[in-house]
Amino acid sequence: MELAALVDDPALTQDTAITTDATEPALPPQPRSVTIPPLQRRALAWLVDSALVGLVGLLITVVHITNQAVWLDILASSFSGFDWLVDAIWASNESFLFGIGITMLLAIAYHWLTVALIGRTLGQLAAGLSVLRTDSGARPDLMHAAMRAVLVVVGFIFFGLGHYWRIVDRFQRGWHDLASDTMVVAIDGRQH
Repeated sequence: MELAALVDDPALTQDTAITTDATEPALPPQPRSVTIPPLQRRALAWLVDSALVGLVGLLITVVHITNQAVWLDILASSFSGFDWLVDAIWASNESFLFGIGITMLLAIAYHWLTVALIGRTLGQLAAGLSVLRTDSGARPDLMHAAMRAVLVVVGFIFFGLGHYWRIVDRFQRGWHDLASDTMVVAIDGRQH
């Protein structure tokens, strides 16, 4: 199925299996017409998702710092010269890198599992959005959801470049959508 056929085609319906004769097999369900949401709704979904992942990442990082007793090591270190400052900088850099790494892994797992299992993240659910495969109109499977999740995070690592592509793409797909054959659509039909 062509991507353009999924978007705003009045000929597409949400009908279920229909038969015209008892001897003819039932027609498969027809794909539904979808609406491309404005970027503001995607931004709202992104804010909700980022807040959720960021808070969990921060909590795990704080627990990690506490368990590693970083601050106790700093206090116990030599106060002669600037040894304590070097220890504090090293400990904060290590904790910072741990926090970034764990938050990236959480973001990948969060996007992968929510999109694969329910077809949208919690932020997308709040904004009335859903992720569909462009070739079938179905929810992404585990493989496509995993590819999409990794590229969502990679797109942010490179200054959001993969996400800015939405501005020039006709269907507002980022690099993660293009690579995983997915697109984000408004599930309630609203364009605002």
